[in-house]
Amino acid sequence: MDSGELSKLYDAYYYAHDCGRPYQRDEEWLSFFANIAERIVSEIGPKTVLDAGCAWGFLVEGLRKRKVEAFGVDISEYAIEHVHVDIQPYCKVASVTEPFERKHDLIVCIEVLEHMPAREAEAAIVNFCKFSDDILFSSTPFDYKEVTHVNVHAPEYWAGLFARQGFYRDFDFDASFITPWAVRYVRKSFQAHRFVKDYERRFFLLWKENVDLREMSVGMQAQLKHQGGLVEAKQAELDVSNERLAQTEKVLLEREQALADQEVQHQEVVKEKEQEKQQVLEAKEVEFRQKLAEQKQALEQNRLIMIRQEYDLEEKKRSFFWQEQQKRSLQDGLSFYQGEAVSLRQALDSVEDSETWRLMMALGRVRIKLFPPGSWRAGLLSKLAKPIKALAKGLLKPAQVSKPSHPAGHGQSEATAKLQPVDLEYQDWISENEPNSAVLKDQVEKARGLEYQPLISVVTPVYNIEPDILRQAIKSVLVQTYANWELCLADGGSDVPATQSTLEEISAADERIKLVRLEENLGISGNTNKAIEMAEGEFLAFLDHDDTLAPSALFEVVSALNEDREADVIYSDHDILSADGMIRHNPLFKPDWSPEILYSSNYITHLVVIRTKVFNELGGLDPEMDGAQDWDMLLRLSEQTQKICHIPKMLYHWRERESSTASDIFNKPFAVKAQLKTLKAYLRRLGLKAPVAFFDKTGFIRVGWKPDKKHKVSIIIPSRGADEKLKACVDSILSKTSYSDYEVLILNNGDEKPETFSYYKKVSRGKRVSVLHYDKPFNYSAINNYGAEQAKGDLLLFLNNDTVVINEDWLDEMAMWANRPEIGAVGARLIYSDHSIQHAGVILGLTGFAGHTFNRMPANEFTQFGLAMWYRNYLAVTGACVMMRRKVLQEVGGWPEDLGLCGNDVVLGMRINEAGYRVVYNPFVSLFHEESATHQGSIPAEDFRTSYIYYRKALQEGDPFYNPNLSLWHTRPMLKRKGEQSALSFAKDYIEKLGL
Repeated sequence: MDSGELSKLYDAYYYAHDCGRPYQRDEEWLSFFANIAERIVSEIGPKTVLDAGCAWGFLVEGLRKRKVEAFGVDISEYAIEHVHVDIQPYCKVASVTEPFERKHDLIVCIEVLEHMPAREAEAAIVNFCKFSDDILFSSTPFDYKEVTHVNVHAPEYWAGLFARQGFYRDFDFDASFITPWAVRYVRKSFQAHRFVKDYERRFFLLWKENVDLREMSVGMQAQLKHQGGLVEAKQAELDVSNERLAQTEKVLLEREQALADQEVQHQEVVKEKEQEKQQVLEAKEVEFRQKLAEQKQALEQNRLIMIRQEYDLEEKKRSFFWQEQQKRSLQDGLSFYQGEAVSLRQALDSVEDSETWRLMMALGRVRIKLFPPGSWRAGLLSKLAKPIKALAKGLLKPAQVSKPSHPAGHGQSEATAKLQPVDLEYQDWISENEPNSAVLKDQVEKARGLEYQPLISVVTPVYNIEPDILRQAIKSVLVQTYANWELCLADGGSDVPATQSTLEEISAADERIKLVRLEENLGISGNTNKAIEMAEGEFLAFLDHDDTLAPSALFEVVSALNEDREADVIYSDHDILSADGMIRHNPLFKPDWSPEILYSSNYITHLVVIRTKVFNELGGLDPEMDGAQDWDMLLRLSEQTQKICHIPKMLYHWRERESSTASDIFNKPFAVKAQLKTLKAYLRRLGLKAPVAFFDKTGFIRVGWKPDKKHKVSIIIPSRGADEKLKACVDSILSKTSYSDYEVLILNNGDEKPETFSYYKKVSRGKRVSVLHYDKPFNYSAINNYGAEQAKGDLLLFLNNDTVVINEDWLDEMAMWANRPEIGAVGARLIYSDHSIQHAGVILGLTGFAGHTFNRMPANEFTQFGLAMWYRNYLAVTGACVMMRRKVLQEVGGWPEDLGLCGNDVVLGMRINEAGYRVVYNPFVSLFHEESATHQGSIPAEDFRTSYIYYRKALQEGDPFYNPNLSLWHTRPMLKRKGEQSALSFAKDYIEKLGL
């Protein structure tokens, strides 16, 4: 076995298991070798030492610490790698059979040669003797068990090998501090008489020591024998004493046992009496506690009943208020129309009394005589009168009838003039859909039976709020049907006495209410953070001091958490509460999690519930974002978690006040600046270059950034010939597009070839436009897939030929979004010639199969579903104008060619969503569009059947980017009423009617 193979034997396993105990750098091994080093230095005093088989260099380290020039060699690479960094220059990998670099005053070899074959061990001894005159040597004489011990011998064997080299034992040196069998060999010229003399001297010393020990042993044995006799005599005396003592102890034990028995009997009697007393006391305590608990429960129930009765009374007041308002409004309308009737009656009387009327009546009588009804003359007169009537209708314009006005104090009471308009439709929806007292009572029992009942910490910052409004906010928490909550109030140093006293009163009303008073107002973020510091709940619910929760709010939240334990953020729909708390109006029915809306608006707002652990990881609300602190919080949360759950129920009522943004964001100009600031910060955190956020000329928030790279855009336009619509479309692209790197591919389809159209020849002379012929039957999906194959761009824009570009930056804007890796497709706002909306996103189930929301509405009209001018996420956008990366189109398998005309863009969008991308609607890309000008004829029945197969799941579960409380039978977002047919039911019926 060569040295390389030997080196591998002494690896980590060897040093961990084959050295008696693990060989490692610890206090025991270091101390052992330090002791050897100290003895070598003090008793031999060498200047240079070589440790042959140094292992981890512990002896070299000990000698060098004592100023000895020490070195080491070892065959194990693993061992030398573990030499301390300060000693490594003095230790190396080498065999002890190889010549050393220099001679040394002393060579030390401890437990090494038994690992080597006999010949190599002899060679090592020869090598030692060449490079030193003094050798400390040790090799076990009896350890045959260790597998690497191949050369174990008694000490005389090694003495013989050293003697051959002229080295003999130093009889005067005791090397047992290393091992009991360790020997010091020194070079000596052999002189028999000297050796015999040393041997005899050493033998005599050992013989004398042995004789002395024997004499000492004989003396000690005689002494022990004498002492043994004395011990036996004493032992006899002790046995007699022990027997007497045993008899005495027996008597004592009997007496002690009798006393103990008496004591036990006494204690048992006492214990029985104490137990009887304790049982009586415990029974009375249990009875008292039970009665106390019953009284406390009854008081709590009565208190909750009173609170709920007060709440119900307030609700009835609100209901009565808007019903009274409706009644007054109807009375005012009746008065108005009665006045109209009187005015019209007077006008009619005036007409009937006029000479003109008398003349017309006379002419009528003459007509009847000359042209009797049903006669041929009457028919001839009717035909001649038609063109005359038409001419008169064009020339004459009807007179404008002015309506009487009723300003306050003039025909209308001042009280009526001050009444706010009531959304009666929404009030009816509230009555139909929200839980009544009986349902809320049932919720209390259901809440107790929920498997998962986390503590919800409701956090509310307070500052100088009117007492009545604060009480309404707190009362809305007290009446919650879910009971495991706490309310954490942080007062930001309110200096209004009424607010201060109300807070004291409220905090004492329920043990679940916590209050902290701050020395100063830290702002909305700072005060909220202080409230959260008190929170012990697993979740945080945010409530402003002037708003209210629906009584079922926390029950719905916890019910949602029982359905999805992983949710980190839960939000609900909300509406606006009038300043006096009497009317709820302007509901906002929200979609499920839609990250792109947050670029336009904090649509989530209220109610928001967040897992406390996740919120704490954010570091709290940022005071620098006050005015948009909740918007900033939600944007930061969206970077941390996507486990966001939406409850489509009206659980929060946001009070409208003069200073509140509930009625107008511009009530707080600083909030507007904070909104733009938080959006820019968010865009920067996303890694987008040169981000901007600003109010566009439309008056709505718009964002932008600089793309990492401008990719080539291929604009793909299917067309049946080169009609005026196509010309208008292509000319608008070429004249109004600021984006530099694009091409236009016109895909001609139909009987006529491209060369028959002069416009194709003209427009294709330039480098940007190419005309290709798709010589197959019309299939919108197949045509688009063909165009994608021929296109050169990384970005593909599919565009209808009946669209017209409006703004120069339209392509820049779409490409900016489409370049984002998480975005799969980008759609545009398409408008009719009257500027009303043609497309602002596709909703599955709308009008039955799929429809365009906001259709025929102005873009700036706020609805119960928000604005069409918000960035939005959808399952799909119209294929009339949609951009995507080529990679995304290929990943989802292209346009679905089993849908040749209708529904293919919807299925494409659904597939993009399923692939993990988001489909985005950008309202700031606007084009004119006249729908369906590209194709001719009606929608094939087969497309309805295929669409139904693709849509079925979405129709059944509902489009996540709409709201189940909104009607599917109006493209304008309107409230859903009971009894409406479901989209799934309609689609099934329609397919059956088609016979499919």
